[in-house]
Amino acid sequence: MSPPATTDPAGPPRRLRFSGRGLLGRALAIVGVLVVVSGIVATYLREEVVEQEAFVTHATRALQTPEVGDLVAEQVITQLVDEGGTDLITARPLVRPIVEALVTSETFRDLFEVAARDTHRLLFTRDDDVSFAVADAGTLAVAALRSASPGLGNRLPAVLDVDVVAIRDGTLLAGLVRAGDRVKTLALVLPPVGLLLILSGIALARDPRAALVRSGLALAVVCGLLIAGLAFWRSSLASGAVAPGQLADADVRAAVSAAWGIFFNPLRDWLLAVGVAGLLVAGLAAGRVTATSASERFAALARRIARPLSGPVHRTARGMVFLVLGGLLLWQPFGLVPLAALLLGGILVYLGTGELLALIPERIRAAMPAGTGRGPVAARRSRGWTPWITAAMVLLVGIAGAGAIVGASVPSGERASLEPASPEQATAVGCNGSRALCDRRLDQVVFPGTHNSFSAALEPGWLFANQRVGIEDQLEAGIRLLMLDPHHGVDDGEGRVRTDLEADGTSRNRVAAELSRDALRAAERLGGRVGLGSLSGRRGVYLCHSLCELGSESFVAQLDVLHDFLNRRPGEIVVVHLEPSVSPGLVAAAFRRANLLDTLAVLDPQEPMPTLGELLRQGDRVIVLTERNGGAYDWYHPAYDIVQDTPLGARKAGEFSCAPNRGDSSRPLFMMNHWIDRFPPPRSENARASTRRALLDRVAHCEEVRGRTVNLIATDFFDDGAVVEVARELNAREPEPSGSAAQGTDADRRSRG
Repeated sequence: MSPPATTDPAGPPRRLRFSGRGLLGRALAIVGVLVVVSGIVATYLREEVVEQEAFVTHATRALQTPEVGDLVAEQVITQLVDEGGTDLITARPLVRPIVEALVTSETFRDLFEVAARDTHRLLFTRDDDVSFAVADAGTLAVAALRSASPGLGNRLPAVLDVDVVAIRDGTLLAGLVRAGDRVKTLALVLPPVGLLLILSGIALARDPRAALVRSGLALAVVCGLLIAGLAFWRSSLASGAVAPGQLADADVRAAVSAAWGIFFNPLRDWLLAVGVAGLLVAGLAAGRVTATSASERFAALARRIARPLSGPVHRTARGMVFLVLGGLLLWQPFGLVPLAALLLGGILVYLGTGELLALIPERIRAAMPAGTGRGPVAARRSRGWTPWITAAMVLLVGIAGAGAIVGASVPSGERASLEPASPEQATAVGCNGSRALCDRRLDQVVFPGTHNSFSAALEPGWLFANQRVGIEDQLEAGIRLLMLDPHHGVDDGEGRVRTDLEADGTSRNRVAAELSRDALRAAERLGGRVGLGSLSGRRGVYLCHSLCELGSESFVAQLDVLHDFLNRRPGEIVVVHLEPSVSPGLVAAAFRRANLLDTLAVLDPQEPMPTLGELLRQGDRVIVLTERNGGAYDWYHPAYDIVQDTPLGARKAGEFSCAPNRGDSSRPLFMMNHWIDRFPPPRSENARASTRRALLDRVAHCEEVRGRTVNLIATDFFDDGAVVEVARELNAREPEPSGSAAQGTDADRRSRG
């Protein structure tokens, strides 16, 4: 039986020709389009959601929208009121402007970025409860409230975190973990596979040019449907959002919609660009057939819809389409407006392309190398190089467009991330200056260090410095242990930084007990009465020795110096020992702003220490130890869970001791504190105490007494002494198997389990 005849209103009757090859070609093209679009979605999710930096950037941009910013501020206010009791409820008008100003501040944005980074890590690595908690957000609000109204602020706890969002759906979280792993693979595989399928479908078609038209239109249709699906997903998420506690449903829905837009509007733009490209390809291919083929084909399609083919199947399909569209129009009439605009825009792009090509003079079009008419002869001629050239051009344009889109999505103004050193790089440049050290564990290596590394006589504004040169010169000279003291400070706008003792959690009397009377008087001459009077200016985190009035450095600026050094020297590992007077959240924010978070090592004191080569290959370039609030992050190590050290307080060299101090004998790293502990620091005495012979003698004595290899040596005025030279000499020794330097270390190792 011959196939049924069909009537084309734009031309004479023709018969539908179906063959195995033709059907296979159409199927391959359709599947290829679906695979390509799936690959585009997977690529977007990988680059903009699963990738941590992009996720954090989007979250921070969402915070800057009025809807999300207002919701976060309301959440902070609600939790403050819950903590403050009924007395604070009546003071909400006072609390609100303070909190709203806080949420727009740079400090809060830093904390929010740290929270976003931690939440991202949990979302894509764990399948249990996850909370987007902004650490210290409430603490900052309490401090601001106390300054405005001490009576109200004193009713609140000093430390308060704020939970912005809590996710307790284990199925959803497990799905996110699996999806995060899958999209990384799918984004690499699907786009080239889909393009190969499309090209195969075009090659198998009886008329490759018509197949190219169909593929372009199919690409546009699939992208359009996905864009419509994204719009309905956004609408359904927002309409289904329910406000917790005292928050208003409308505010939550507006925030959800705004946050969704920040995260997924770029995906809509990607799909729109690909869909328009498909329409352009279809229009270009159709316009090469006849002068008005694009318009004629569209008109023919419209007539077929108006007078469809008879038969129950066609009528059923038409009826279902009309019912669905009518139902959507009744359910959400305004929601269909973007879809209608998208459809109309696509039609106009397609028609416009064809009509512009129709302006090509007939004599030029007649000379075109393939497909100047319809029918079997033209179809055979069109199997030349033209479809393949067109397909190659589409592929190149698509790659260039995708590159432009992805490139435009990368945030600017950020310091470049440090790439992990390859095994070859670590072997080539060595580890901390020596190839031999790459195979040694941390507890078998000596790190020369500086006490109060930031306090440098040659840096502007410092009194009573502990070092002669700043951190940049120290690192270049070979220092690999930096001891830093972050404090709260207020820049008065005149080049002076004052210590915010209240924010530090200390008092004038406690600081005075640590400093000499002359030092305190000098600080007060520079900055005014310490601990008294109002502080106005830009608040920040500064590196100071007890009082910022005696000298200060921006914490972030000094971490930037460390970042730049590590970028120049790919084989170096640095230990940062903190004595912070600020919260872990502010410390983490500073490391983030310096783009160092991804370089921070995670150590387990109960396990053998990693080798320097292992750390470098993992991209772990910085080891952070802290004397306060350790454990807030996995990289924020309690110092004396990792380190055992010698006593402080030697007033002269003869008082140096190797007796146990902080950290018990099971701790893997051994630090020798080696500076004259007087204020102001005596440069000449420290120089005499840090000669090569003095340092080697004390190291040998401490290793004998403690049965451990000395790993960290902290000194004042390091460049007047020989600590870098001594560390290099000690690292040239053959290491003890366990990092110990004496018999009896086996007992220590057994005590560590």
